[in-house]
Amino acid sequence: MELMQFTNIEAEQAILGLLIMHNDALQKVSDILKVDHFATESHQKIYDEILKKVNQEGVLADYVTMAPFFKTLPEGFEYLNHLANCTHWHSTRDYALSLIQLSEKRKLVAGFHEMIVLLETKTTSDVVAKTQDLISSVDSESSEVEIFDGEQMEQSLLDGWKDGSSNIIIPTGINKLDVMLNGGFTVDKLYTIGAAPGTGKTSLAQQVILNALKKEYGVLFVSMEMERKNIFARFLASFSSINPFRIVINNIFKHELDKFDNALKEWNKLKPNYFMTEKGHLTLKQIENALKRKLKASPIKLMVVDYIQIMQLRDAKNMNEASLIKENVNGLKDLATKYHVSVVALSQLTKDNLGGKPGLKALKGSGGIAEDSHCVINLWTDSEDDNQKSNKLVNVEVAKNRNGPLGNLVVNFDGEFNRFTENNNF
Repeated sequence: MELMQFTNIEAEQAILGLLIMHNDALQKVSDILKVDHFATESHQKIYDEILKKVNQEGVLADYVTMAPFFKTLPEGFEYLNHLANCTHWHSTRDYALSLIQLSEKRKLVAGFHEMIVLLETKTTSDVVAKTQDLISSVDSESSEVEIFDGEQMEQSLLDGWKDGSSNIIIPTGINKLDVMLNGGFTVDKLYTIGAAPGTGKTSLAQQVILNALKKEYGVLFVSMEMERKNIFARFLASFSSINPFRIVINNIFKHELDKFDNALKEWNKLKPNYFMTEKGHLTLKQIENALKRKLKASPIKLMVVDYIQIMQLRDAKNMNEASLIKENVNGLKDLATKYHVSVVALSQLTKDNLGGKPGLKALKGSGGIAEDSHCVINLWTDSEDDNQKSNKLVNVEVAKNRNGPLGNLVVNFDGEFNRFTENNNF
């Protein structure tokens, strides 16, 4: 497979010609388009010269000022005339994005050729690791940093009001908790739910998922522990009050059939906006790729990751566990803002904090979890024995909240049907 197969010379010429004739167009592409995204050396040099004149020298990169530079190119001065006739104003950013995609494909082709050569001398695991690094490096947006001026920041707020994204609030279904959260979970934020096993962190996340689906928001559930059939059974149990294990093994009593049918009807209304993964120990990059694939087809607004400590750790040989967990959590926070979704990450607590109020330091593996989360919600019971009960009181603490107050409350948890409800006695 030839590298030049993945080129679009006409698009490159259109962009360069437009930038020379209209330097104002540079702001439409300079945040994403880099010199090495162009396929030919001459086009790379031309774009680099435009950037130098406008950004470094503070002068126009127009027909007159660029003329001496073109005389140094193999194509000569006449190529400047040719580019000037190739301008397409309305498609500039689309062309830039297409060039970035082609550049990534060329990088992959070259990288895969290298991997084939390495197979002759390296172990399979070494080649797989290098391949993963190659794929991770091919991302047209992850390493880019945009600088926004005051007018752009104002416009982003106005755009949020206009398109309704500022109004996206996903309630937990626990009224007192939602009050502290200013209504619930919002996009661009990372929420961490910490709890010991059996305390209901996955159940609370699933309750939030159902509330998002009821508002017709797209949801991606990244499940790295539970199988999809068990998750589905828990959703149906929440609707029908039928034990989820009996649903899985198809042991539904005759008097429950109507409730089960109604639960299926309720689910059928929600399922078009629900997506999930079912593969253990995903890396941050794999999670991002899954989110990106679904965003192309559906407007995802909520992503739940279950759970932080079993995310695959990159390059674990050279970093300690705490640093790696912090890297993953910081990456999840970046995904929330980058893709404008609400990210809910579940976390285990340390063994020393399985009973009693845990606090931020109890999040297993890293203080970075608390540091990088916008909001941390911890669940705990008064004793470890309570965790074994199906129906129990669960303490809820908003231990960190950048957008609202901190506080504690007590709720009812029905573990059999995975439901949290208000407790008005506390």
